[in-house]
Amino acid sequence: MKPKKDIGFKKDSLKRGGQPQEVAHHQGLTPIQTEIYRLIYEEGLSHRKAAQRRGCKKYAITKAIRLIKKKLGSCPPPGCPPLYKGKGCPPDEEIRLHGEQYVARILYRFPRYDKVRKNSPMITIKGFKLKLNKRTVEIYSLNSYMGKDASEATMKSLNHLSEIIKYIENDVGAVIIKDRYHNLRRVKAHYSEINNELAQDCEKKKEKIKIFAREDGKLWFQIDNSFNLHEAETQHPATAKEDIDKVKVFFDDLRELDGLVMSDILKVMRESVLINKETAAGLGAVVKMLAPREPAEPERLGEADYIG
Repeated sequence: MKPKKDIGFKKDSLKRGGQPQEVAHHQGLTPIQTEIYRLIYEEGLSHRKAAQRRGCKKYAITKAIRLIKKKLGSCPPPGCPPLYKGKGCPPDEEIRLHGEQYVARILYRFPRYDKVRKNSPMITIKGFKLKLNKRTVEIYSLNSYMGKDASEATMKSLNHLSEIIKYIENDVGAVIIKDRYHNLRRVKAHYSEINNELAQDCEKKKEKIKIFAREDGKLWFQIDNSFNLHEAETQHPATAKEDIDKVKVFFDDLRELDGLVMSDILKVMRESVLINKETAAGLGAVVKMLAPREPAEPERLGEADYIG
């Protein structure tokens, strides 16, 4: 008798966001497909580098990814589990945080750190790619974090990073986090509203939208369709989190107002101006009527031009 598949674990791994290798295994992929899935979606390798790692041709990787997509429906980024079945993200989680980059100043280096750095300055640990420098460690997150808003997604990201940071320190042989030391800073992050109507319209019309900040010329907003999510994305290094909150409020207003356009707004403004003019004229007349009248000056009798 064949053992029953652990369906409960499979569903739970999808719900809680298992690592790509774990999810791939429980979705019925072959060992080779599972390994390729891990290289592409956990380590973030390109098809060419994945082929070099496995010692095969690039075409073999491309063909394997095509078969994986048929089995999974789509090949999503780590941390966005509902996409593993190709059914989109949960309706209550509208914001996706991804593409994060941190720079950590090394507080203490063990002798092993230099050996690890000399052997391979770029390593991947549990969904984070690390670049080992002499005095700093650059941390690139390969994960996605879903939330109802930017704050919830950010909190999930920070909680995950705090859990992984000890693994990173042990593997590379360095101390990068310590109480009362603020030596870890985020230098890059992408926030996006998924299933955005403007992004869907741009895909139909095959149009691209990119908006650059006036202050420094850096890209702060763009329409992105990565993993078929139809995202309105903010990515300015300094203001991405605040920008996505404003973008979400703007689109929520458009949805609630049900098709209100700028011409309607201008029409209302013109009517308001006319009403204000009429109201001001009426109030002016009332003020004149209520103002106390000055007493009339008594008539002056003409002065006599003679004496007597």
